Amino acid sequence: TLMFVLAAVTCVLLIACANAINLLIARALNRSRELAIRSALGASRARLMQQLLIETGVLTAAAALAALGIAAVAVQLVSSYGVTYVPRINEVRLSAPVIGWLTALSVLSGLLMFAGGLVPAIQGSRLRLDRSLRSGGRSATDGPAGRQLRRALVAAEFALATPLLVAAVLVLASLDRLGRVPIGVDTSRMITGEVSLSPSRYQDGTDRKAFWDRALLRLAAMPGVDAVALADSRPPQDAGNTNNFDLEDRPTPAGQNQPLCTWVGVSPNFFKTVGLRLERGRPLDDRSLQDNVIVVDRAWRDRFFPGQEVIGRRLKEGGCTDCPWTTVGGMVGTVKWMGLENPDEGTVYFPFVDRPDSYFVLRAANPGALAPELQQAVRELDPELALTSVATGDELVSESLAAPRYLTVLVGIFALAALVLSVVGIYGVMAYFVQQHTRDIGIRLALGGEPSHVRRMVVLQGMRLVVVGVVVGLAAAFLTARSLTTVLFDVSPTDPATMAGVPFALLVTAGLACLVTGRRAAKLDPAEILRES
Repeated sequence: TLMFVLAAVTCVLLIACANAINLLIARALNRSRELAIRSALGASRARLMQQLLIETGVLTAAAALAALGIAAVAVQLVSSYGVTYVPRINEVRLSAPVIGWLTALSVLSGLLMFAGGLVPAIQGSRLRLDRSLRSGGRSATDGPAGRQLRRALVAAEFALATPLLVAAVLVLASLDRLGRVPIGVDTSRMITGEVSLSPSRYQDGTDRKAFWDRALLRLAAMPGVDAVALADSRPPQDAGNTNNFDLEDRPTPAGQNQPLCTWVGVSPNFFKTVGLRLERGRPLDDRSLQDNVIVVDRAWRDRFFPGQEVIGRRLKEGGCTDCPWTTVGGMVGTVKWMGLENPDEGTVYFPFVDRPDSYFVLRAANPGALAPELQQAVRELDPELALTSVATGDELVSESLAAPRYLTVLVGIFALAALVLSVVGIYGVMAYFVQQHTRDIGIRLALGGEPSHVRRMVVLQGMRLVVVGVVVGLAAAFLTARSLTTVLFDVSPTDPATMAGVPFALLVTAGLACLVTGRRAAKLDPAEILRES
């Protein structure tokens, strides 16, 4: 994920540099008369290069200072938004190493822009003074090298923007698919909270069991509560314990690892409380602990006994030779305990015993409004206890989606920036193209040329560059698709709809930018152009 975000940032930086180089080229060409005069008066090419380097350095320094201020604000926003979703994000600071990296990137970007501006500067220094003066002070036109560089930069912008936009759309589609994954329980009416009993006040199992029994009765009597239960975990990303086990009729061969699955301790009313349907057998009840009865889910059955009867199968915790065999007494639907994006490995539900900590799980008509009353009820049971980690079922689902949503927002911002910069770039290049060819356009219109032909000429000039960039970018997106598999869920990195839709959207957006400049060119007054010429 980190490398993915870093690649997105790099693409945006390179697109911004390409835009800046194009602007510097246009500025240098507009100053061609000045450069020719300075050269005629004895200024060496090295002196002209020095001036250009200083101007570029000032521009880069100003941009770096502005970026530093923006980064300071962005760090605060990112840290506050992602504190629970990105490990140690709250420790991120604009430290000396970070500022050093920013300085190094600024210097590198400045040198890149300076190198890009060398071509028109050298061209300008070679202009003869008499030619420059005869031009009436107008800027010089691009030489072959300058034209090729400007076109290559525009194509490169779209080549960089295309894979970034493809990645953003794929990540967004992945988040949408992830949000549609069935949890397995009814989260819309669920609220949960955790209580940890003090070891000094609840020293043995009898005391703890007595408290949990009283708590269940007290919470069940609250207005608006339909059902209440206990569990040592809560879906969709609190998996509780992952333990190995032995199957009675399928012993693990020597030297091989025992199978693993999720084990969740629940009270008898848990399945009813969360709306988890019993598909076979019987649910857990007050005698399940004494009878050594457990309940498994459908994923567990499909993994270990596909297409077979699971009721009556016996298993016990792995490595425990003295533990009794427990019998599968029922089967329920599958619940996402290991996160929405992870495959279902199977879950074993065992009777909740006298644990020192547990989650209360309640079903209520309006769970969001129940939190204060729930906390008050726990304080009434024991003033020294506090109900923590209170969250509704929908909040738990939203929290499980927070990390992929965070990534989607970041990549989406970078992709949007890349799109805007690329469109601005093609607009600027075509506007400069019209400026450079104003006289030719005026002559064509004066000789009876149709404005629609002028408009078509400008649009085609720009779209040729865009098509080349998009084709190269699409090829890059295909080549780098495999690197996206780790951040995508149930979405192919070469999804046909995305691979077709993103280039189409880019072509349409760039076409509109070219059309704006084409319409302006078609509206030029030929008489005024020829008079000024």
